[in-house]
Amino acid sequence: MNFSILSNFYKKCKKWLDILVIGKTIERDGRKYHIIGMTLSDEAKLYIIEPYDKQEPINIKGIRSHRRLLKEHEGKSCCYLHCSDFHLGSKRLQIQGGKGDSLGYSTENYEIIQLFLDMMSAGWTVPEWIKDTDWADLQLVTLRIANMEKLPDYSPDMPITITHSPDFTQHILEKTVTLNVGKSRSFSFTDDYGDNVQCYINDVTLIDVWKIQRKSSVIPNWQKDFPRNS
Repeated sequence: MNFSILSNFYKKCKKWLDILVIGKTIERDGRKYHIIGMTLSDEAKLYIIEPYDKQEPINIKGIRSHRRLLKEHEGKSCCYLHCSDFHLGSKRLQIQGGKGDSLGYSTENYEIIQLFLDMMSAGWTVPEWIKDTDWADLQLVTLRIANMEKLPDYSPDMPITITHSPDFTQHILEKTVTLNVGKSRSFSFTDDYGDNVQCYINDVTLIDVWKIQRKSSVIPNWQKDFPRNS
């Protein structure tokens, strides 16, 4: 850490238009999940802390490519990532998409730390059951809310109703496909149920993902120089 990193983070840090603390713990199938609250900036987002089940690598030797990481984490999912909508009382929150990330990788993610601190400043109390839980055993689900210009009203006695999407089965498909830069491509494959699935790729572009990440987030110097496998 140095002041240059800190200054760059301050310039890029989120300025919330509004922030809403919910602080509601849910128990489902014998496990606990915690709805932290919502923020509003360029779009509305809702945040949920979930348990994270770590898995040992299938093979600790060799290059850890993106394909290998997918295989090692096959079947891992977030409980509330694929829900279709939330209801806070009578207010419907339409889920537009989201992501789930292990908090074990967030110790250098200052945006996540800022979110937690701002939530605490707004009145969020960290529940006892996760106070001493290592971040490596937790994950943060971030849901994007569609068509919301103002955060809804909320009170602790307000009921929360969550609609889950149908359960799905995730499986890895390995198929050799040749892609040409600047051209579209379509191909088909047979899934585990024997159904034929058609896939369309509209465009192929070469990008430097690490260069984009360096511009959009603060990365410690030791990470910038560390070799990565794609």
